[in-house]
Amino acid sequence: MKKILVTRPWVDAITTSQKLENLGFATTVCPLISLNKIKYNLENKFDPDLLIFSSKNSVRFFKGARYINKTVFSIGEGTLKELKIKKFKKIYNADGNAKKILEKFDENYGKRKLKILHPCGTNIKKDFKDYFSMQGSKYLQLPVYSLKKQVKDPKLFKDFFENNGKIVTLFSQYTAESFIESLYKFKLDKIQNEIYIIGISKSILVYLKKYKFKDILISPKPNEKHLINILKKKF
Repeated sequence: MKKILVTRPWVDAITTSQKLENLGFATTVCPLISLNKIKYNLENKFDPDLLIFSSKNSVRFFKGARYINKTVFSIGEGTLKELKIKKFKKIYNADGNAKKILEKFDENYGKRKLKILHPCGTNIKKDFKDYFSMQGSKYLQLPVYSLKKQVKDPKLFKDFFENNGKIVTLFSQYTAESFIESLYKFKLDKIQNEIYIIGISKSILVYLKKYKFKDILISPKPNEKHLINILKKKF
């Protein structure tokens, strides 16, 4: 039975683990990042024309009941699902990255100057800010949760590899960074050439390509379904 390390935060890791167990894999759930709610005070004067959600966690941590009739842009299927749970109705769904969201915005709004609210995590990249700075819309980033690189259970992490675990799933570049730091911290870097990395996005490949893993496989689309399909085909 192939052993797989599931490294995403608990709320999603349990679901992923169950799906993999049902396929006959043996999973070890060991989150490598923690998420924490941020208290925020959204100015009442800022009434957005639309909202952007670039992660499912931004939907979970955002108190957005009064915005459910606003137009929203979703980064992908997981975020779309969370938005529907929260009863958002007017949703443009992209295909898994910031570039696709901005392409959809340009396709639907072009040069229109709008007020845009972007609930996000503290690790948000500059793509959106740079784009809207040039486009001319009033864009407000609102951090609603923080991320921290943290191995929840160091012994579990080490035991996985010491007991011949070879397959690691990574669901974000930030998690990949935490994984590398943990390998070196626990002196496991010498076995990296025995480890298979299964990543959800190309940014993970770009970050990890300087390391000497046995193989790095990237999901053709950045979602859980396609990542699991890689595992089914490869192992």
